[in-house]
Amino acid sequence: MRGEMNRVFVILLVALSATPWPVAGQVDSGAPPVVASPPAPVVDTATPPPVATPPVPVADTVIVPAVASPPAPAIDSAAVPAVVTPPPPAVDSVAPAAVAPPPPPVVDSAAPAAVAPPLAPVVDSAAPAAVASPSPPVDSTTTDLFRARPSRAAPSLTTQMMGSATPQVVDRIVAVVGVAPILSSQLDEQLLMARSQGAPLPEDSAGMAAARHQILEQLVSEELLVQQAERDTSIRVTEQEIEDQVQKTVDNVHKQFSTQSDFLTQLAAAGFGSEEEWRRWLSDNQRRSIMQQRLIETLRQKGKLRPIPPTEEQMRSFWEEDRLQRPKEPPTLSYRQIVITAAPDSGAVDSARTRAESIMVTLRHGGNFTELAKTYSADSASRSQGGELGWFRRGVMVKEFEDVAFRLKPGEISDVVHSPFGFHIIQVERVQPAEIEARHILIQPVVSTEQIARARAMADSVHQALVAGASWDSLGRRFTDVEESPLNEDVPVAQLPPDYAKALGRLKGPGLQPPFEVGADTPRPKFAVVEVTKWRTEGDMRYEDVKDRLRQQMGQQLAIKRYIDTLRRSTYVEIRL
Repeated sequence: MRGEMNRVFVILLVALSATPWPVAGQVDSGAPPVVASPPAPVVDTATPPPVATPPVPVADTVIVPAVASPPAPAIDSAAVPAVVTPPPPAVDSVAPAAVAPPPPPVVDSAAPAAVAPPLAPVVDSAAPAAVASPSPPVDSTTTDLFRARPSRAAPSLTTQMMGSATPQVVDRIVAVVGVAPILSSQLDEQLLMARSQGAPLPEDSAGMAAARHQILEQLVSEELLVQQAERDTSIRVTEQEIEDQVQKTVDNVHKQFSTQSDFLTQLAAAGFGSEEEWRRWLSDNQRRSIMQQRLIETLRQKGKLRPIPPTEEQMRSFWEEDRLQRPKEPPTLSYRQIVITAAPDSGAVDSARTRAESIMVTLRHGGNFTELAKTYSADSASRSQGGELGWFRRGVMVKEFEDVAFRLKPGEISDVVHSPFGFHIIQVERVQPAEIEARHILIQPVVSTEQIARARAMADSVHQALVAGASWDSLGRRFTDVEESPLNEDVPVAQLPPDYAKALGRLKGPGLQPPFEVGADTPRPKFAVVEVTKWRTEGDMRYEDVKDRLRQQMGQQLAIKRYIDTLRRSTYVEIRL
């Protein structure tokens, strides 16, 4: 069985990243480590609606009755393993279907089971269960192409056929949350994902049982969050929003293959019968992930999910339990910087404003926003998509842009908006609570070679002043670009932006560095004056180095755990594993 599962396994979708929810049991040097859940028996004030009465228990197994009649018509071999006796009806081994009283129904193959992103399984059966956190949306830039799923040709828990008179067990219900079943095949899928990510899985039966129990608890927690989000009328996820994200993922994955044949071969190896089936699977995961995230965001905004400070004992305990899975600390550095941006002169600014106003007149007379954005916009990231920016909330764009965008109605086009990036024309397409979908056209003033040379000379002057003993803070307040982060701490060398990696990647100690150019091939290059304040070579992580990050992450995890515990007390949950 394990061999069959390994053959069908392939690696996850290609990763972008934004602040992904960390994996329990692993401390990442570039982000706060995820924390296994210490006990936190605190009652949350955000009590969800109580569940009236426990639902009627769901049957424990999903079976297909034996077929004693003459052979049925040909059935796809990917649906049910071939047997000598007449084949039973095709059943989808991953469809989460509740089983009514006899006769048992066939599971609907058009309803793919919802699968949550994996957490590292427990290696030691005595280790505490991982704290559930909302899963990140399916990301089109992860390094893996397809998430693994159990093979349709060999359901992992299908029992051996014992003659034509014995029913075949296709899957088994291992938990019920409210009225939603969780299937054993979902656990197998999560184990495959964990193995693909390099998580050490136990070889003994007791250890594997503990790993399955932890993953089941994770799936239960995520189902509780999804169900609570569905009850919250302020949380909305549109079909178009899901489809947009799925399409981005599909487009990105297609780019990884030179031919359509290679793509379909990889898709089949992942256990999907067609691209449409894969899309449905992505859509379901995308919907569930967004709902979990928005529920957590909503609770935080309302002040109902405040971090719970962990004790020193809890932090030390996790640190010791994580010892075997802890990776080496990569080379890191901390630095502060003064960034000077080449600015356009007044003539270039006036010319850009005039061009933006001319485009605005064209739009007012019925011009096509998408085509004009593709033709004139200076935003290389959105130009090819007709200026499409997708969905975003406040705090993502610059203030000048957001102040106008969040006042527009769907379909409305703004006047010309001036920001540090240039001149924008904004069109809002759709609106939902605290979030909008918009596109824009950006017209940037042309920066002349004279202005670039002036910025370079200014960076040289700042560097010389610092060498002579001038105050860093005073020079920074006077000259630095406010859009750039003045202080960056514990940045892995491997994650430095290309221009920074070229200038700083080979350093072996702290110190003030000569100015270097950033974005030389962009319309507005910048010049950075950097002082490396701390340098650490590769080595074992030290508790003192990650203590603050550990405290912050544990506080967030404990708050989520407490909320999930509250949901669980008011929801019917039955574990059958």
